[in-house]
Amino acid sequence: MTQELENKLVEKYPEFFEYLKKHDGTIIPIQFGVETGDGWYWLIDQLMDNIQSYTKSNQKRYRVKNKILRWYTNIDFYKYKHSKPFIKLRRYIVNKAKQEQFDKFSSVQITQIKEKFGGLRFYYNGGDDYIHGMCWIAESMSYKICETCGSTENVHQTKGGWITTICDKCEQKKNENNRK
Repeated sequence: MTQELENKLVEKYPEFFEYLKKHDGTIIPIQFGVETGDGWYWLIDQLMDNIQSYTKSNQKRYRVKNKILRWYTNIDFYKYKHSKPFIKLRRYIVNKAKQEQFDKFSSVQITQIKEKFGGLRFYYNGGDDYIHGMCWIAESMSYKICETCGSTENVHQTKGGWITTICDKCEQKKNENNRK
């Protein structure tokens, strides 16, 4: 991927690259950069946008649940702490908190984005099963999108040698350039 597109991703989603900050505050891209063609830029951008939306909403839910839990388990707020309905409600909330384990949602830190065996590979730390599913869908979609131009028409994988996902037009251009 070109440096320009890679910089757009880093500027748009700095929270995914937080651990790559230098001491002066500038963010450096992933170790080897984004190792894909420009055609997958919109797919990677959409994936990162979905992950960002999900993590922000999940962190809000976490804060609201913790406020409710603190309110119901704090003895200072009990007016009717000895009434049976209140005791049942408190017991229910505490049990629910134990079941759902109100741990802080772990943020996503991207470690590598690359092409491998003709498909997108998106490596990250943190997240949950929902984010894993989003990445799996994006990786599956990459087999139907030209890595060079982003087209979804007449896309196939090259055989022999380095496997790439490419459309007929881009393959013809590539073959013409190789002949010259």
